[in-house]
Amino acid sequence: EELNPPLPPRTAKNAAVSYLGTLFDNASAWSVNEIKLVPLSERWVYVVSFTPPRPRDYPDWMTEPFSVVVTMDGNAIIATVSPWKPLTPSVDK
Repeated sequence: EELNPPLPPRTAKNAAVSYLGTLFDNASAWSVNEIKLVPLSERWVYVVSFTPPRPRDYPDWMTEPFSVVVTMDGNAIIATVSPWKPLTPSVDK
């Protein structure tokens, strides 16, 4: 059993930042909120959480962190993107 993770946290962060850049045009303005090791079945992964920049027009703006999972080989797990579905049906006028 290894005493240390085979991938340094900084390398996991860099992989997550790089992947975030493929998802959001303003990724460089996002801040790292947390980097943690998480057990996943029989292995461990890093979960790197980001907070997007606050829009100037919304001083009371709140958001959930956006997380990227990075495996110990330094690869970010590609997210599944699906169309957003509104909680309430839209009404045509």
